[in-house]
Amino acid sequence: MLAPMSDIASEMFLAQRMLDHRGPDVFDGTTDKQSRMRKFRSAINECGLASVVIGSKQGKPVTWAEAFETVYAEPL
Repeated sequence: MLAPMSDIASEMFLAQRMLDHRGPDVFDGTTDKQSRMRKFRSAINECGLASVVIGSKQGKPVTWAEAFETVYAEPL
C-alpha cells in the first residue's frame, strides 16, 4: 500500500483517506511536511482513528497509526 509510493504520494493518499473519514484537509494552506505531519497527528487523534484500518500491506491490515509511522518515520 504505502511502501512503493513517493513521500508526497503517500501523504496525498493519507490526505484523501482523511477526507473520506470526514477529517480536515491537511493540505489546505500547508506547504511544508512538518506542518502536514502535525495536522495529520492531530486529526488522527482527535477523530479517534489511530486503530482504524486504512488499508493493507502484504495482505495484513494497516491502521492509521501504522500508516502515519510509515510515512513520517515517527510514532503517532
